[in-house]
Amino acid sequence: MSIRVQIKRERFEEEMAKRNLSGGQLSEMLGISHTHLSQCIRGISHPSSKIREKILSILYPLQWEDIFFTLNSHSIEDKAK
Repeated sequence: MSIRVQIKRERFEEEMAKRNLSGGQLSEMLGISHTHLSQCIRGISHPSSKIREKILSILYPLQWEDIFFTLNSHSIEDKAK
């Protein structure tokens, strides 16, 4: 089993809007492509620990649980058992 972290999309987008940040601006601040940020927001990709740390510093004073949540995913072997 692996634990993956995802972004709480509605809350994240609300906080970006409050700070008047576009996806392009935020991705530049994070040092990632706009496409990767978009994939993280939509749950297609998962932000790395470094990206999560940067997001938290940009969206301070929000806490981890305000904008992220964990998903437990089972490997194919675990599902076969």
